[in-house]
Amino acid sequence: MRTFIRKYCLLFVSLTILGSFSCNKKAVSTSETVKEEAKEILWLSFPNMVSAQKSKPKKVFIDFYTDWCGWCKKMDASTFKHPVIVKYINKNFYAVKFNAETKDTIKHNGHTYINGSNPRATHPLAASLMNNKPSYPTSVYLDEELNLLGPVAGYMDAKMFEAVLHFYVEEAYKTTPWNTYYENFQGEIQ
Repeated sequence: MRTFIRKYCLLFVSLTILGSFSCNKKAVSTSETVKEEAKEILWLSFPNMVSAQKSKPKKVFIDFYTDWCGWCKKMDASTFKHPVIVKYINKNFYAVKFNAETKDTIKHNGHTYINGSNPRATHPLAASLMNNKPSYPTSVYLDEELNLLGPVAGYMDAKMFEAVLHFYVEEAYKTTPWNTYYENFQGEIQ
């Protein structure tokens, strides 16, 4: 009788463990779908984006903002909440939210970027990626190898921002001037 109970318990434990592996495999396989269906942009820190980029390269969108910037807050409350924008960014970019006045030390491409003691100083990495023309908000786009594609300064509503995102994902910047692209762009947002 004890042998029967032991075998039954062993079988039950084995099936339970196998069932949990099966569930975990399903959760991993649907993680991309969950990202695309998220209600919010999946923001990463700069170092986390660099790590993610190593395993699955994607274009990068960086939102440079400051705590005192009213237009940054407006973009957060409207443009970055629009479902078309959320879905498109989560699918096609690693999104980085970067306080341009942070005091964090960041290492990137063999350089160490350290911000000074001035509380309103622009972080050197932010300044570099904005071509030393800080303005807030500024959207910066990088390719899959973290090369700068370009900064776009200023507030954008969802309709214009959708066009800018497509401009970089479709790599239209290589062949088409922005004004021509924007005039002919047909997005989901009307």
